[in-house]
Amino acid sequence: MDSRRLRILESVLALFPESSPPVTRVGIELECFVDPAAGGRYGWDDHLALQERLRRGLPSLTPTVHSLGLEPGGQWELRSVALDGAEGLRAFARDARRIEQSLRDEGCRVAFQGIRPGGTTGRVISPDRRAHLLRDYLQQRSRSAAEMMADTAACQLTLDPTPWTDALELLRAVVRLRDDLERRWNPWRSGPSRREIWAQVDPERCVPPRGMSEGTWSDEACLDHVLSRPSIVAAAADGRLIPFEGSFYDAVAALPVGDDLAACFGRFMKHIYYPVKPRVMPELRLLDSREPERLAELEHLLAGLGLPGWCSGARRPAVLSTP
Repeated sequence: MDSRRLRILESVLALFPESSPPVTRVGIELECFVDPAAGGRYGWDDHLALQERLRRGLPSLTPTVHSLGLEPGGQWELRSVALDGAEGLRAFARDARRIEQSLRDEGCRVAFQGIRPGGTTGRVISPDRRAHLLRDYLQQRSRSAAEMMADTAACQLTLDPTPWTDALELLRAVVRLRDDLERRWNPWRSGPSRREIWAQVDPERCVPPRGMSEGTWSDEACLDHVLSRPSIVAAAADGRLIPFEGSFYDAVAALPVGDDLAACFGRFMKHIYYPVKPRVMPELRLLDSREPERLAELEHLLAGLGLPGWCSGARRPAVLSTP
């Protein structure tokens, strides 16, 4: 590795804490599909207008919901505040259910599941430039790009800042337990699963290499592999988003925009889709969206992954085991 790449790699490693207390908090991004109950479909602006109406009436009734957002494929995303322990999970489940009921009162159909019900009906893609650049890039690799972006929904978990070594260990635990985790959480449905759709689109972004997942590579080699993936999108000197298939190393060197390295790394990691996104605040990505009342079960899932803050005596024993 040349000296320039080594300096960049060391600078990215320095973004991660050297140590951290046991993880006791989790943030949830719960996605769902929202469509008119009477049939038809909402356009992008219809989704935005509906979210704005809910924001005016719900905040005081749903304190654990930090924000409502739209994914690039039009999926709704309910983002939680930092939730502490099992009681936090239950509180967010109650608030998510209130939002679901408010949507039904507005005449909407709401589906918390991994694959869009009804096929491509209701599919919509964000007019945002980043979304279009991403879709154009992924469509060169698979005809499933639009299906991945618009027809899948997840329950994603974000943890507190974590050392790089610990983020990798979490990734390895999830890879080892993946089949068991998905069997317990993701219901069986006919047709391709969300996992299969994502893997078809771009395996290099969705499936970590064996050296990383089996622990035979060094921590530095794992990070170097991640930083060597194509960027897809970068910011030009004037701030415009442009297609850019160079690596993170290239983007940092060739396209400075005045951002610090943390901002550049955060932007780059948006397009890495491993079952655990190994960023400063790791994100578990393998779970399908599920009904809000199922969220309390995440306590067992987090304990089963060996996270110390969820394995204390105050918590019930883990229900997951290595196959």
